[in-house]
Parts: sequence; structure tokens; C-alpha cells
Amino acid sequence: MNKIVRISQPFNEWLFVAQLCSIRSSDWLCERQSEWLEQSGGTLNEQERSLCDALGKLHKRHDSSFVEIIFLEHSDDELQRRLESEYGNNDASIILKAIRSFAPRFELFWATALPRLELIREYLVSHVSTIDNALADVERLCGLGLDVSLLRNTPLYLAIASSHPNDLVGWFSHSNSRNTFVLEFCDDVSVVSGFLEAVIVHEMFHIGLRQNDKLMSHIHSIGAQAHDEIPVVDDMKPERVYEEILVSSFTPEGAIAEKHFGKVMPLDKPKIDFSGGKLVLLRRRVAGYLSTIAREYIDSGKTIDDDYFAALLEGIKKAGRSVSAKSVIIKT
Repeated sequence: MNKIVRISQPFNEWLFVAQLCSIRSSDWLCERQSEWLEQSGGTLNEQERSLCDALGKLHKRHDSSFVEIIFLEHSDDELQRRLESEYGNNDASIILKAIRSFAPRFELFWATALPRLELIREYLVSHVSTIDNALADVERLCGLGLDVSLLRNTPLYLAIASSHPNDLVGWFSHSNSRNTFVLEFCDDVSVVSGFLEAVIVHEMFHIGLRQNDKLMSHIHSIGAQAHDEIPVVDDMKPERVYEEILVSSFTPEGAIAEKHFGKVMPLDKPKIDFSGGKLVLLRRRVAGYLSTIAREYIDSGKTIDDDYFAALLEGIKKAGRSVSAKSVIIKT
């Protein structure tokens, strides 16, 4: 993994512009904008605001998340050709003009952001053995078989965030030919030691599940059949909520986090009202109930199966929802 912890300047530059122009959503958008403006010269000037308006209109015509992937996966000399191929010459020129116009501002910001990202990379490289051991458990849980090193060969890109220790965002891009993971974090890594690694393994777990069509089919089927029983969380589909709870029963709240990173999630006694969409509380509670069985699966090298799906739904029931696991188990 030490050779695939990367820092892409073009991607970070696009992220910087997209967040300042408010075309990329984030729970920490206000904090990021406030800090980044202060560190890069102050409020936007008239030309920058005009370019932000143009990007906002472009964002309504296209999925800007795909722009991120282009900046992430292509070098400088390939960017223009790839953007023109995907969005046409006019829209590609708007994107590239914005990048050029914000370049002086980004250079000021990047001078202090890059050293922080490099410290995070050094930290992750120094903990690569522990992370790889955790990913090996994930690969077995996902039943990857001969692809046993797939997750450990997935590139990890580091990206800017605010300096708030809770501004830690992980996400992944999955396709038939390529898997990519991005970690947005820019604070003192010692503040989140252990949890940072657990978040990385959590997102890699999602990638691992997508390598096993059978497991993903089960997750979607259970989510569809139990949609009235799985807690409503914001605008997330039931199968996505179910997948989040499944992954989190191992990490960052569950047994993998405890085994490899020493993170023990306490099991609260009183039931929680999840009507407000409190996904994290639900994840923690279910992980607590499933800690013993999850550890058994890890220690025995078993792949997630019907028994685990049943236990997971029972855990959701114990966590405060009336869920009938028996009625929605999919048999192989």
C-alpha cells in the first residue's frame, strides 16, 4: 500500500475550486470555504464569482462528480482531451478557465495544505502493515478468493479538507476496470489515530462487496424486501442503509476496528429513536450487538453468508426497530 498512497494536485485543485464555488456538497462546506478563502487571499473577486456562476450552470447540465474522477485519474496533458470528450469543447473550456483563474489562489493555499497531506501519507505508510492485515480480513469476508490482494492494491488518494478533526470524509469510485479510494482529511493525524485507518478499511469494504455479485444481490434483495423495516435515513435507499450497517458491523464501529486498531465501541443500553436519521448511532448499536459473531467470522476466515445477514437484521431489531429477520432471508 505504501506505493499507492497518492496526492494528486490536479484533483485537489478541482476540489478547491468546486467547494469555493459551492457546486460540490459537503457537511463541512462552510468550514472549508471560510478557511480556504482566508488562506488564499480573502473573498472571491468579481471574475471568480462570474466563473463560479458559469460552473454552477454547468453543474446543472452534468454530473460534476464525474469531473472529479477525470481530474483524479488523468494527468495534466490528458485532462483537456478527456474533458472535451466527455463534456464538449465549450463546457470543457469553462472548467479549464476556472482552474487557470483560481490557480494563484490555489497556489497560496497549496503551499500549506500539501505539507499536511504529506504528513498524513507518511503516517499511513508507517501503518501499512496493520491496514493490510485488516484488508485481508475484509477480502475473506467478501469472498474474493483468488483476488485476495485486490483491496490492498487499490490506490488511495489524499485530499484537502478543513482543519476540523471531525472533517474526515472517505469515498470510493468503482468500475469494472478500476477501483479508487479518496480520503479527505487535513488535520493533525494523531487526533484520529486508529479511527482514520478504520475509515479507510470501511470504504475499502464497500469496494470489496462490489467484487462479489452474489453478496451485492443479497444486500439489494434484503433491502428491497425489508424496506418498511429498515430505518429511514435522510434520502438513502433501504439497501444502502442496510449495506452501511453491514460494513459498520465490522468497521469503523465493529470487530475489525477493535482487532486491528484498538477501537472498542461501547454498547448503549437504552433503545434509540432513529426517526431523525441517526445512522451513526444505529451503526454503533448494531455493531455492539454483533461484536461476538462478527469476531467469529473474522477469526475463522468465513465469508459473509445467510447466517450473518440474519444476525444483522436481528441486530437492527434489537437496536430499536421491529424487524423480522426470518421473513427476508435470501437463501443461496
